[in-house]
Formats: sequence, structure tokens, C-alpha cells
Amino acid sequence: MTGEVITLITLGIIAAGIKEGIREAKKKKRPRRRRNYKIKPKKPKEPRNNNYQEIENYYYYNYYKPKNPKIEKGQNYEEFIADIYRDRGYHVIEHGKIMGRKDGGIDLIATKEDETILIQCKNWKESGRWRIRQHHIKALRTDARDFIEKHPEFKKPKLKARFVLSGRILDKGAWRYLKETENIVDYEIIRPLPLGY
Repeated sequence: MTGEVITLITLGIIAAGIKEGIREAKKKKRPRRRRNYKIKPKKPKEPRNNNYQEIENYYYYNYYKPKNPKIEKGQNYEEFIADIYRDRGYHVIEHGKIMGRKDGGIDLIATKEDETILIQCKNWKESGRWRIRQHHIKALRTDARDFIEKHPEFKKPKLKARFVLSGRILDKGAWRYLKETENIVDYEIIRPLPLGY
């Protein structure tokens, strides 16, 4: 019996010591960890002479370069599509690049004699979880209508809103809705060029 009492007393002392040790550890401030800061590339200096490349680098870095790689990927795709439509004989205005986030859902405006195409570019992965759904098509339709109301100079007999997609990223509902509204909204798949091409 006395052995059991002694072990209970010993366990109580050990538990009290552990609690005290925990309290002391909480009171002490832990040293802060050093963060791994990324080395930022140097900004190009303001151009001194009229070297076109220096001027372009300076303005691109300070005013146009997107901070987010996803935005940069989208802008590169928009430029690629604009070049394709220029090769087809259209006059292309890169509305998304000019207006930024306030583009109203219209990335490119392609015009030709009696035709205007308001283009929304989507460079999404086919294997990803993002899909063009019916509400995206309705949104493009209303964005195109609002844009034409604000800018009637682009209203021509052949007026279309078009999704230019990087792959087959339409879901079934969007596919059905596009078939119903094919004279207003349509789509085209243009795959981006591989890197280094």
C-alpha cells in the first residue's frame, strides 16, 4: 500500500513539473524565422538615348508588365490571336490590353468592311477544372450588346460575339446554348503555339 502511495505522489510531482515546464516554454519568446525573400530583378533604368529597345523595355516593365503569371499567359494568348486575325485581313484593336480589367468582357475587336467580331479569349487547360458554361456565353452576349450601345461606330451589318478558346473547354449546356444562338455568339478553337516556337 505504501508503495502505491509513493508512486502516486511521484507521478503527481512529475506531472506538476511537466506543467511548469510547459508554462515556462510558453513565456519564452521564440526567435523569428528568417523568410526566404525572392531576389527581384532590377528595373531597367530610364533610357538615356533614343535606343528603341531600351525605351520599350522601360515602358513595358514599368507600365504594362503584369505581376501575375496567369495574367501574362492570357495577354500573350490575346496578342497571338490578334496576330492571327490581322493575317486574315481584319483590323484588330487589342481592347483588353488597352483597358485592362475595365475591358467589359471584350478582349479584341476585329473589324473588316461590313463585319465586326467582338472576341473573348480563353486560354484554359483542357485537363483543368475550368469550363465555359452557359452563363459565360450569356455574359459575353450581354457584354457585346452593352459595348455596341456605348460604341455605335462598331455596329455593322455582320456583328458577332466570339469565344476564341485554346482547347475543347465547353461543357454540354454551353454547347447546346451555342447551337441555339449561333447567329449571335459562336466559338473557335485556336491552340497556342508551344514555348520556344
